[in-house]
Amino acid sequence: MTSKFRYLLPSLVVLGLVGAASVTLPSVAFAADKTTVSDNNAAQKPVDHADARIKELHTELKITADQEPQFEKLAEVMRDNAKEMSAAVEKTEAAKKTPSALDDLKAYQERVQVHADGLKNLIPAFEGLYTVLSDEQKKSADEMFSHTGGEHKHGHKAS
Repeated sequence: MTSKFRYLLPSLVVLGLVGAASVTLPSVAFAADKTTVSDNNAAQKPVDHADARIKELHTELKITADQEPQFEKLAEVMRDNAKEMSAAVEKTEAAKKTPSALDDLKAYQERVQVHADGLKNLIPAFEGLYTVLSDEQKKSADEMFSHTGGEHKHGHKAS
């Protein structure tokens, strides 16, 4: 696996699973702007953001008609992952309303597991697309999600 490919996958995970900073995990911060986590959670859940991110990726990569089947497989995985993460976010929010630290930890554990499961599903779908991208598109994808100064160009903190 090339180093460029290694950096692109975490970015796509962020893109497909959590949208624009609507989720925070104890070990990873995805701060995209100056709004608070509560503001983001109230405004949008990952599922609400998935289609906008899919469109953005489609446009920025300039997906061709021949690449559309592979891209649609990726988009479907991203949508499914966003639905799963939205459900996990709701459970985490519900756990915050109880005084039990154990409930809170269990909710975070589930969220991390959903994130890991989503990555497991996302990798083959993205790999299918990446293999049919032109060199120019790969370069664009690599630049789009490059790690510069600890942040992705989409504003997500690098982990």
